[in-house]
Amino acid sequence: MAVTKVNRSKTICPVCSLQDGLILQWKHPSPRFSENSIASVDYDAENAINEGSLCPRGNAVAELVEHPLRLDAPVVNGQQVDWDKALGQAATSLKKVAKKHGPEALGVLAGGGLTLEEALLLRKLGREILGTQNVAPYFPDDGAVFHYLSRLGWDDGFRLEDLQKRQVMLLVGDVFMEHPVISKRVLRAKYKDRQHRLLVIDSANTQTAAFAHEHLRPRPGTEALVLAGIAQMVSEAQSKGARDFSLKFDLEAVAQRTGVSQHKMGAVASALSSASDGAIIQSNLYGRQGLHGACALLGHALTRLVPGKLTFVHLPVLWNGRGVYQVLSAAGKGQRAISGPQIMEMVMEGQIRALLLFGLDPLSATPSKKLASALKKLDFLLVADVLPTNSTSLAHILLPAAIGPEKGGQVLYLNGDGQEIEPAVPPPGLARPEREIIAGLAQRISPNQELSGTTAEIEKILKGDKKTSWTEIFGEVEPLLVKRLSAEEREKTAYPLFLVPAAVPAHLGDGSVTRHFSWAQKVCGAPCVWASPSLMDELNVEQGAQVQVSSKVNQALFPLASDDSLPKGVISAPAHFPEVRRLFSWNLDSRHGELEIGPERVLLSQPKERS
Repeated sequence: MAVTKVNRSKTICPVCSLQDGLILQWKHPSPRFSENSIASVDYDAENAINEGSLCPRGNAVAELVEHPLRLDAPVVNGQQVDWDKALGQAATSLKKVAKKHGPEALGVLAGGGLTLEEALLLRKLGREILGTQNVAPYFPDDGAVFHYLSRLGWDDGFRLEDLQKRQVMLLVGDVFMEHPVISKRVLRAKYKDRQHRLLVIDSANTQTAAFAHEHLRPRPGTEALVLAGIAQMVSEAQSKGARDFSLKFDLEAVAQRTGVSQHKMGAVASALSSASDGAIIQSNLYGRQGLHGACALLGHALTRLVPGKLTFVHLPVLWNGRGVYQVLSAAGKGQRAISGPQIMEMVMEGQIRALLLFGLDPLSATPSKKLASALKKLDFLLVADVLPTNSTSLAHILLPAAIGPEKGGQVLYLNGDGQEIEPAVPPPGLARPEREIIAGLAQRISPNQELSGTTAEIEKILKGDKKTSWTEIFGEVEPLLVKRLSAEEREKTAYPLFLVPAAVPAHLGDGSVTRHFSWAQKVCGAPCVWASPSLMDELNVEQGAQVQVSSKVNQALFPLASDDSLPKGVISAPAHFPEVRRLFSWNLDSRHGELEIGPERVLLSQPKERS
């Protein structure tokens, strides 16, 4: 019996921002790959980032590569066509809209699956070829964090493998559930020495909090106030950077508002101040933290206040989210900066008439009836993606794109280092890397104008973030914190509960990709609502019963499940489903143009009987 050669290619996981190393191996024949049919994922123990460990999403990469629903041919108005016809029709439609409404009626939005080169080409396509300034990344989970870190200065230079040596770790959010692989290094640090401390700030008694020496459990939406209180305590005890830290609050008022005592905040402040080295790690899930951008700012500020070596690490949701943000959000000479949510508001207001979406599904990320209606009314919608989504179903032209292991290029790691990747497998069918799609579209719109980008251009953009003084940034954040500190419980009667989203490790972000994974479908194939046993008794409902969740903006029915880790007044639901995200208010911060989605006030009730 002949033995089929097993081919193996090292690559990185294309799903989340940890970019874990893995090996794709294939050996079985198939119509698509012939001898090179993807069989499985193997573990890359030599990879310095994850040492072979993978979360459920990483283990599903082989399934993503060969998924039967992968988009593998261009589609125009519901009919499969060749690339020449698809790109030619797209060019014609864009020119038509620009001629009728002007170039500013065109919009271009991108998700985190692009390489740096592709982000640069997309930026040039929009601003130079199409002539519109409406080009931006769209990251509802991370946009506000990226905004502040890009202005304050990214805390780069750390190595993930060095985390396990740090004396103190402060985790903001449910880090272990949202990015499971990082837990190994954090726990190594905890158990390395009895004097090492693991501290957690999160409103629920999560899997992450279970490992903490000290768990600060603030009321939902007040995490930034807790960090502000800790930073103020550190500032008052230190001379380093103290004069620059201008935020001053009544600490007892902070304790009363957040439910976290001054004693507990002081214990964390003392631990951070006394350690020779440490790390603050933030993982923000859609709607889980209040003022998550301010949380990142204050976490970063703490690194400048303590006498020891303290690193701030933000864990973005998407693969190359930070890299795409830096390239697309930077305004060139004579250009104005605009955010993805601002462009989406222009879509909903009818100002944008043609929209290009590259690797994102806004109807999963920020779903609403208003947005769905606006997308349907567009004169032209082009979507380039890898799998069917809620948004691809509305596209006039749908183009099949490639995932990370199917294309080469450069991506940006958490610490700002560039990582070069090589193609490990070809895209399915007629699917193409986005760089080829963007270049082909540009050539058909403007045949005499060459679209190209260089590594030097990318490096210049990445280094071009202008640093802003603490005083200026704190001036923006202080009114938000003051408002949160003095907030009255006006909606407590109508909406007595907080809905705080939770993470399911098999899913990521808005779930537009991971909902297709078989394991994700098995462990969490549909949304539910978790409530404490006492709340279930109060409502007189049992496990599995249908309940109605109502917010100011929407309502939905979910099966109910019990979770005794939830505090009083809080229910939870997986953030990876549009049915859950529709319950959250669209909260655009006019100061920076990004969304600040936090815990939502809701009412939980039994469904009304239909007559």
